[in-house]
Amino acid sequence: MKTFLKFGAEVLNVFFPNRCVICLEQTVVWSADPVCAECKGRMELNNGAACRVCGEPIDGALPQDFRLCGECRINPPPFDQTLFSLHYEENAKKLIRQFKFYGKAGLAGTIAALMSARLNRELDMETVDMVIPLPLHFLRLFKRGYNQSYLLAGRIAKTFSLPLEWDVLVKTKNAAPQSLLRKSARQKNIRKVFEVVRPEAVSGKNILIVDDLMTTGATLREAAGALKKAGARTVACSVAARA
Repeated sequence: MKTFLKFGAEVLNVFFPNRCVICLEQTVVWSADPVCAECKGRMELNNGAACRVCGEPIDGALPQDFRLCGECRINPPPFDQTLFSLHYEENAKKLIRQFKFYGKAGLAGTIAALMSARLNRELDMETVDMVIPLPLHFLRLFKRGYNQSYLLAGRIAKTFSLPLEWDVLVKTKNAAPQSLLRKSARQKNIRKVFEVVRPEAVSGKNILIVDDLMTTGATLREAAGALKKAGARTVACSVAARA
């Protein structure tokens, strides 16, 4: 039976080729992963030493408990830890842009698997009480058709058998896209755009926020700040890539 199905898939692949979303080369049609092995192999995984709070790559000579970048020492963010899986190089950029802007929602499984592997290595997931996706404003959600952070968070929550709390944190203002702004303007643009609508759900809890990309960290600072203000005990951030 398996041989027959494989033969059928090969025939389908001739007429309806399934192509890798990064290199556009043909891949096997029965693969559930839309990224070919070659492109995966060329992605730069985050395996180096990093600031334990914001994830900024730093000197690996220090013990992990003392690894803090200069920015986190001077201006510590409200989140407690950041974990990312990919450096934002060419293939990672293509992967995330296809997922985020070109309707390739099916990439959620590929990206979430990379994020889950990093979380499993670096964070005690048994201490996490809930997973919260970074919310989109409803106008942006209507335009895009889906919240990429929600898709990732759902996969991660399922992997670790954790509750997905998608309606706790909301975005109340449709701020300009952070990617269009300079670093100096990003913090002002995102200020006070998040609100915790059910403070009792997060009070005293250890929370994992999920997003696709971290650049300056301004958005995650605001989201984590809102959760901490509502009484969250700890807030860790999981992102697919860090620019």
